[in-house]
Amino acid sequence: VLVQLPIENAEELLKKIPPHKDVDALGEHPLVLSPVAGAIQEVLNRAGVDIPGKKAVVVGAGRLVGKPAAELLQK
Repeated sequence: VLVQLPIENAEELLKKIPPHKDVDALGEHPLVLSPVAGAIQEVLNRAGVDIPGKKAVVVGAGRLVGKPAAELLQK
């Protein structure tokens, strides 16, 4: 299920999506990596970048890009 944000009552709508159908990982308990975080991880893997011990800056904290990117890099 894909939800195009912004949308009225987004929080209510996102809570109704079953985790196994949440392909954008926008729900409370996603089962998959967000698409943006997955893309970042793939780019870093292909470039041979080893993240542990590195410092990173993520500009913005939006739920679609900034937050997933920051969470990926923190892990």
